[in-house]
Amino acid sequence: ALGPQVILLIVACVAGSFYTTQWVGRRLGLSRAGALLMAAGFSICGASAVAGMQGIVDADDDEVASAVAMVTLYGSLMILVLPLLNAVLGLDATEFGIWSGLAVHEVAQVVAVASTAGATALAAATVVKLGRVLMLAPVAAVASIGERRRATAAAAAGTEGTDDGRLSLRPGTPLVPLFVVGFLAMVLVRSLGVLPGPVLDAGRTLTTILLAAGMFGLGAGIDVRRLLRTGGRFAAVGAVSTLFLAGVSLLGVLALA
Repeated sequence: ALGPQVILLIVACVAGSFYTTQWVGRRLGLSRAGALLMAAGFSICGASAVAGMQGIVDADDDEVASAVAMVTLYGSLMILVLPLLNAVLGLDATEFGIWSGLAVHEVAQVVAVASTAGATALAAATVVKLGRVLMLAPVAAVASIGERRRATAAAAAGTEGTDDGRLSLRPGTPLVPLFVVGFLAMVLVRSLGVLPGPVLDAGRTLTTILLAAGMFGLGAGIDVRRLLRTGGRFAAVGAVSTLFLAGVSLLGVLALA
């Protein structure tokens, strides 16, 4: 209902933010894997995208934890900042909803931001954010193919393949990650409306349990001392990524007005 222009804006914002975040991350000293995690988390759908990209790149637990922490931190700040900015900008409900869906990282954070402007803003924000979530599959597939080519070229040249001393491709990664196939399959099944309410409710509960288990396992492998040493670089990348995405998406919304 939002039109093809909004779809193009979603694609442009995700692509631009992903490239910019990755580029800035590498310039500020993150590993290639760490930069990819940050790019996915900030550009697409927060911690879920970080987890998805972790299935592709050979990132360590500290890098994953840093990326998740930064997505949570900056997304939470946006809950406070965006409504205040809109009080000055004066966007209408639909425009603010689109901006929220484009600029905020996690789905829950988007809901919190857009809810401050009413049901119309929330509906627009939800649609736009789900559009960003759907970008996870193609972005992950492209990243997997790119990392595979990079690893192949490195093997042919007899080098490690990265300037930080390790391959960023997780060993045994398929050409198209299995989670992408599963993600698309579940999107299709959910869109067909064939699942009864109790199954959907059980799925939501299972999602919470599995995410909690994943976070528990992640925390068990974290070296706090290393996290403190590298956290500053991740925070700087997160700040640049958040400002870039918020600014570009606002310009896009104003251009559509």
